[in-house]
Amino acid sequence: MHSHIIVGTAGHIDHGKTTLIKALTGIETDRLKEEKARGITIENGYAHLTLQDGRTIGFIDVPGHEKFVRTMISGAMGIDVALLIIAADEGIKAQTIEHMNIINHLNIRKGLIVLSKTDLVDAMRIDALKNDVMKVILNTALESYPIFTYSAFIEASLLPIRNYFQELEAFENKDKEDANPRLFIDRKFTKKGFGTIVTGTLLDGSVKVGDRLFLYPSEKSLKVKGIQAYGLDAESASYGQRVAINLSLDLDQIDKGNLITGIEHLKPTMIIDAKIDFDSNVSHWQRLRLYHGTNEILCRLVIKEDDIQDHLDSQTNVQLRLESPIYARTNDPIILRAYSPIYMVGGGIITNPYGRKGIIEDQFKGTADQVFSIFLNEAHITDNLEPLHLLSGLSVDTFNNAVRSLVETQQLIQFNDLYFTSITYEAIKSYTFETVRNYHLKEPLSKGINKETLFSKLNDRFRSNGLHRKAFSQFIVSDDSLVIEGEYIRLATFKVAYSQRQLSVKNDVIKFINEYHQPIVPISELLLLNYDKNIIKEMVYHLINYEILVKINDENVMGMEIYNQSLSQLYTYFKSCKELSVSDFKVLTGFSRKATVLLLEHFDNKMITRRNENTRILLKR
Repeated sequence: MHSHIIVGTAGHIDHGKTTLIKALTGIETDRLKEEKARGITIENGYAHLTLQDGRTIGFIDVPGHEKFVRTMISGAMGIDVALLIIAADEGIKAQTIEHMNIINHLNIRKGLIVLSKTDLVDAMRIDALKNDVMKVILNTALESYPIFTYSAFIEASLLPIRNYFQELEAFENKDKEDANPRLFIDRKFTKKGFGTIVTGTLLDGSVKVGDRLFLYPSEKSLKVKGIQAYGLDAESASYGQRVAINLSLDLDQIDKGNLITGIEHLKPTMIIDAKIDFDSNVSHWQRLRLYHGTNEILCRLVIKEDDIQDHLDSQTNVQLRLESPIYARTNDPIILRAYSPIYMVGGGIITNPYGRKGIIEDQFKGTADQVFSIFLNEAHITDNLEPLHLLSGLSVDTFNNAVRSLVETQQLIQFNDLYFTSITYEAIKSYTFETVRNYHLKEPLSKGINKETLFSKLNDRFRSNGLHRKAFSQFIVSDDSLVIEGEYIRLATFKVAYSQRQLSVKNDVIKFINEYHQPIVPISELLLLNYDKNIIKEMVYHLINYEILVKINDENVMGMEIYNQSLSQLYTYFKSCKELSVSDFKVLTGFSRKATVLLLEHFDNKMITRRNENTRILLKR
């Protein structure tokens, strides 16, 4: 059972959030001297409460004044339960409404509302305030929140609130449990004897001492030297916990807002698609403030033309063009505020963290669509699904089921452990076919295009790396329209069609070799035939490719039939003898000494034999 719950406070300045948390936990969350002096919370404060069943609730005491709403949003991303506090004497204020909107946009559907400082007002005022609150939260994520009354001077008023937390059910999330660890840094400091320490809410996955993690955007590798959860040393921590992590990096290499994760080479994004509930009028290309994790990023709003007129009070698919990169996942919550003057615009979730200009994706219909989008943006060809799984934020089973569904619908093409997006597969197939076909047109006598030449062309076209070579090999083997013959690839329908002149050259070359007084024929002798020398050379190499002739060296060729006969004689000899001399092989074949030496040197180059002073031994059959 997942035993960690994060509760985030919300509400106007000086409405009693910090006081209530201290009453519940005994922990003072006003940490900074400035906070103590001013009596307000400037940065997020943290406390925890251990329940009777051993579960731990972490409290994030977020700032209440407008100037620090950004900090409030940064704390809210990892919140499971919202605790909204409204002072009975002051009632609902502007920042109260904004905090309510943030809770609603973050879709935090579990929470409670506490009317504080009730000792300062009468019962009629409390009832009137309850009615006002219920009207405001109607049709929002907060409408099911119970409302409690509390006074710091009435001890009994704390008990119902404490009981609410005791009765909270555990929050299970298989996708978060199986996901790669992810934490946005909200504090950093050094401690003598330990070094650099960062804090944050572990949004996904788990970490343990000794883990190797990565810091973004610097992409630095780091090691977890120690972990504290709720003030206690721990060997590990899991999603939903407030943690302090002792890292193997210097403090000046880390900034607040940085991301720590287990994913190496994580790709940032500058374009995201999102589904947004708008609170106020907006316009296409309006400059906005985007809040994600612990970061505030300026962006431009892109709205579909059909949605510009009617986007309020409904979820709208939009695109956000960012001015700075972020590291995001599908379904991450975001908040939008106007650039200037600053006010709440809306909020929602990221539907596609890797958007494309000109395309605004609708909300995904299912996890298969989410996974396919990751393939499109990250790996059109891959033999390693793990990085894509980590980016998805899905459980292993959910991710694998999505991949199987994509294969069944042929959005992904699978060859053994390789996966192609259908778009890339068709592009490779079309380009390969055209490349081989054009080669046949240009070189009609060739056996086919050399594999290395084709792979080089494919790499140049589809981004060069070792994986693509493996992918191209498996693709070509699977394609019935292509045939592999040794080092050559041809179309299955290809057949050599000689012109009358080419056929005449072929016949004369073969006749010359068969009638030559030696088994090994110098190419220079063939060039004396009554044809253009280039045409003769082309035909000689064509006959070599089709194994009618054998290339002995750069200057000499030999007919395949007599070559195979000589090779057979060599193997037969070595069945009874361990060494072979030039004179031995000359006697076996009946060749001249010059031809014998040339052929033996050819066998040496092919590593069939190896010369040992004046004799040769057999290396392979």
